[in-house]
Parts: sequence; C-alpha cells; structure tokens
Amino acid sequence: MVIVWTGKLRMIIKMSSDVDHILRLQKKRAVWMNIAEVVSTLSSCIRGNKGAVLIRDNMIISTGYNGTSRGVLNCDEGGCDRCNDDTIESGKDLDKCICNHAEENSVVQAAYLGVSTKHAEMFCTHKPCLPCVKLLINAGVYRVFYKKEYNVVYPPQLSACIDIVKIVDGVPYEVEI
Repeated sequence: MVIVWTGKLRMIIKMSSDVDHILRLQKKRAVWMNIAEVVSTLSSCIRGNKGAVLIRDNMIISTGYNGTSRGVLNCDEGGCDRCNDDTIESGKDLDKCICNHAEENSVVQAAYLGVSTKHAEMFCTHKPCLPCVKLLINAGVYRVFYKKEYNVVYPPQLSACIDIVKIVDGVPYEVEI
C-alpha cells in the first residue's frame, strides 16, 4: 500500500495501475512547476522573479509573471518606485508597489483571452500572498501548488475554500497553511 499526501487529501493506493497513475501525475506536476519557473524569467521586477501557470483538464490555460501593468514602464526601467527603493525591506510597503503578482497576471491573462479559470489548478514558484489567494478563490481555482515559501498565514475561512500545497519535484507535501 502506498500513501500519497496531497494537501488536505489523503489517497490510499492499492493497485499498481493506481501507482502508475500517481507517478505520471507527479511527473506532470514537476513539468508544470518547471514551466512556472521558466515563465518567471520573463519578469521585469528587480525584487525577484515569480511565475505562475494555470492548468485545467491537464492543459495550460494561462501563464503569468510579476511585473507592471500593460503600458506602464517596467520595474527594471524605473517604473515602480517601491521596487527601486533599496531602503524598503522585502515584504514591506507593498501598498506602494505598482507591480502585479504572477498569480494575478495569470488570472487576468485568462480573462483577457476569454478563458474560464473555474476548476483550475495553479502552479506558482512562490507561496501566494493573502490578496492573491482571495483572488484565486473568486476565480474558481481550487488548488495551488507552490515551490518556495513566503511568510504568510491564511485565515481558516480561506483555507477551507482552496487547497494550498507545497510541492517538490512533483511530489506534494502536507504543510500547515
């Protein structure tokens, strides 16, 4: 018997065909996470590159990376005063930042193209911030996989609405959210 943890869900696998299915799924998850990391390289933010990929029905429906809005000078070109101020610590004064998060941009890009995000999963390079989790819940995203930690704690009301799972090499780990 193999036990696989996926966030709040525990699946008990009894048949070898189920194990093969889980291994294929973990391979796909590793690939999707790698794609999120590649997408993050498109970021123009000088504070750090972050990427996100929305998946529905085993297909990529949208990608996003952090950066300024369409038509606004890019962060690395001086577009965001907060990001260009070395005296501001990471995670502080976020209300002064004009950059959009990778998760936001992925959802917005899907909407821009008329693609529904209902029943989608997201793979992102970093644990989403609280405002992004609220956005993802309202967009119909039911599960988020992330690779790198971000210091955020979600209220229990939100944790009940979305499954947020740390993932390493396609393998989910149960973590406290």
